[in-house]
Amino acid sequence: MTPGGIYCNPPALLFVEEELLVEDISVTEDDRSFRLYPNPTSGVFTVDVSGFDSDLTSTIEILGIMGERVYHTELQGGKSIRLNLDNIAPGIYIVRLQNGKDVYTDKLIRQ
Repeated sequence: MTPGGIYCNPPALLFVEEELLVEDISVTEDDRSFRLYPNPTSGVFTVDVSGFDSDLTSTIEILGIMGERVYHTELQGGKSIRLNLDNIAPGIYIVRLQNGKDVYTDKLIRQ
């Protein structure tokens, strides 16, 4: 801005054209899959784990945005589990699944 009231021109906007598909978020590698649904959730959601080694115990952790652990459980092999987050505040959380040496993460939104 100048003393005479002339304002700077706004910077040119850069547009990147890309196709966005918002659907179910999942991690799939080979025949293994790790899915969270519904996402966003109002509290109750399902962690669907399939194709993982049924001899190994999977560890599921839910971490707050600052890295604090708000939930932890274990399940055997490639199963699904329903979790209830009614007791935690709305926000963005990270769901971390570890099965043997494999680790998968996904974002969960608690409304």
